Amino acid sequence: MIAKVTSNRFWSVALVALVVVGVLSSPSHLRARENPEVLFVMDVSGSMGDKTGGVIKLEAAKNSVHAIAPGLSSKGINLGLMHFSGCGGISYPLRPGPNNQGRISQLVNSFSPGGGTPLAEALRRAGRGVQGGA
Repeated sequence: MIAKVTSNRFWSVALVALVVVGVLSSPSHLRARENPEVLFVMDVSGSMGDKTGGVIKLEAAKNSVHAIAPGLSSKGINLGLMHFSGCGGISYPLRPGPNNQGRISQLVNSFSPGGGTPLAEALRRAGRGVQGGA
């Protein structure tokens, strides 16, 4: 039931929505690729160290990636990863490609919260990345 969605689920759903929006909003010539691409964009800013519903937000986001990535990878979807925070800026450590699930898991596990939230610039760069730029 929608009214009972917890904050933890909200963050998981927000991450999933970001991934799905990235895939669905891609121009048709990008969606026509033999292997579609999904770029996970993770907020690792300081506020992601806060708890919501008894769970640290970043841990909920990590768990979402760990839950989603295997199914996407098994369907031949190329996976990539970008993360952002005020301390580390915006980083694009893994371009979408085949067999990236294990590397994404390693990278996601290494993330810790810190700094501010350069959300607008991160989303601009993610959009350029999905379109083939950096």
